[in-house]
Amino acid sequence: MKPGLLSTNEVSKMLKVNESTIKRWTDKGSLRCIKTPGGHRKYKMKDVVQFMDTFSYDVTDLLVPAKEQLSKVTVSTDYAILTKDYPVLSDIFFNTVLEGNRENTFQFLNFLYANRISQIEIYERILFPAFQKIGEQWIQKKIGIEQEHLASNTALHAIIKLQDQVHKKPKHGGIALCGCLEFEYHEIGITCVNNILEADGWTTYYLGTNLPKDSFIDAIENYLPNIVCVSTMTPRTQKQLIDDCAALHETTRIINGKLIVGGIASSSTLKKKISADCIPGSFSELMTFVNSLLIKK
Repeated sequence: MKPGLLSTNEVSKMLKVNESTIKRWTDKGSLRCIKTPGGHRKYKMKDVVQFMDTFSYDVTDLLVPAKEQLSKVTVSTDYAILTKDYPVLSDIFFNTVLEGNRENTFQFLNFLYANRISQIEIYERILFPAFQKIGEQWIQKKIGIEQEHLASNTALHAIIKLQDQVHKKPKHGGIALCGCLEFEYHEIGITCVNNILEADGWTTYYLGTNLPKDSFIDAIENYLPNIVCVSTMTPRTQKQLIDDCAALHETTRIINGKLIVGGIASSSTLKKKISADCIPGSFSELMTFVNSLLIKK
């Protein structure tokens, strides 16, 4: 069986019904499946999650069969998920990502998502607190820069892979342009923003890191996005960041778009100096602003 695909038997155990019920729901079109060349039904986790959301399925004690593949997860993880004990889950993620095992890290995030912890909750309550702890330990010289880089690359791989499992809303016509300015190499934050917007129905164009201001402006003029999202954690200088954001904001205004700047820009010292339509302090604040634009639209 391909990774990420579940059998009829596995889905029936997850939803606590017999296999004939799963087949009936599939035949009615309520639960999407993939047919193998041999005629067997296989299910994507994101389609099972969508089914549960659509029909308000009671899954308070749902546990995914893939759990046994995780090397460092014990019964305490199950309880933490059921009670949404985010500090415990973040600590487990912290330990998992520092090991540098991409598959284990992905399986843990996939396990969380399958157990109805949302994409934003995973990023905001589990992933970012873990990386704040990693940053603190690096400053205290408890871990080396090579360990921080390994953890970052491991997490980035896992959240990109998780995106294939995340349920996507229908496209609503909004266009989002996401990237980092020149000399900014921290990619996790802007990748999370891009993923959240894509799942919310936006057509996203991802520019990556270290993009010169003039190239960013060219992309704005080319794609004509409704929103431009910039993430910055370590600008070359504060003045350069302020000047670059002002230039992006001016271009975005011309096309009737909105500029959103996250990361260090939300700090008290910079927030009043950065020219932008929104400087969110969290992914939840970002989506509150973005959703307000859709309502006006």
